Amino acid sequence: MFLLASILCINILGCSHTETKDNINPASTPATSENTSEYVDNKNQETSEPENIKDINTQLPEETEPVATPETEPVTGKISASKQYSDINRVVNVLGLKEYKKIESDKYTDKAAKGKKFLVLFLSISNTSHEDDYINYNYISAKIDGKEIEHIAIFNEPRNYPTIFNTIKAGKTSAGFIAWEVSEKWNKFEFTYNGWENIDNLSIEAKFTPKDLETIQYSIYRIK
Repeated sequence: MFLLASILCINILGCSHTETKDNINPASTPATSENTSEYVDNKNQETSEPENIKDINTQLPEETEPVATPETEPVTGKISASKQYSDINRVVNVLGLKEYKKIESDKYTDKAAKGKKFLVLFLSISNTSHEDDYINYNYISAKIDGKEIEHIAIFNEPRNYPTIFNTIKAGKTSAGFIAWEVSEKWNKFEFTYNGWENIDNLSIEAKFTPKDLETIQYSIYRIK
C-alpha cells in the first residue's frame, strides 16, 4: 500500500509542471523583428498616398492672374468760335452764338419769358465715317454760370437752320441749332455733347462768354 501511494504522488507532481502548446496564450507571444517589420510595412501601405494622386497634384497648372484688357483713353474735344474738333469720323464747327428775345415767322412766334432770352448755338457737323450718325438730344447738357439748364424746343428755325438733332448720312455735312432759354444777363455758358462717348469714348465741350455773340459765320454750311 505504501508503494502504491508513493507512485501516485510522483505522477501528480509531474502533471502539474507539464504545459502544452495548446495552453499558450497567443497574445503573450513576444514580438519578433520579423513581425515588427511586417506591421510597419502594412501601416505604410495604408497611409501612403497613391502614386496616381501624386501625379495629378504635380501636373496641376499654376494659377495666373487674368490680363486686363486696355481701355480706350477718354477724349475731350474742345470747340470754340475759332476752333474746330476733328478726327477720323467727324468734324465739328461752331458757326455762331446768338441771343433772341423772340423768333417769329408767318405761322409761329417763339417768345422768351419775361427777363429771359433765347440763346441759340449754331453748329455744323461733317460725318466723315462710313456709317450714318444720329445726333441725339438726350446726350446734350449745359450750364449757365454753373447752374444746369435744359435745352428747349422752338417752332421756328432761326436763320433758316433746322435743329441739329437729326441723322447725318455717311460722307455728308449737316448744320443746325440748339436753343436754351437763359437770363438776360449771364457771364459763362458751358456746353457738352456725349453722344459719341459709347462709340469713341469722345465728349465734345465748349465754353462761351457774351463776347462770343459777335462771332457769327452763318454763311458757312447754311441750309435752305
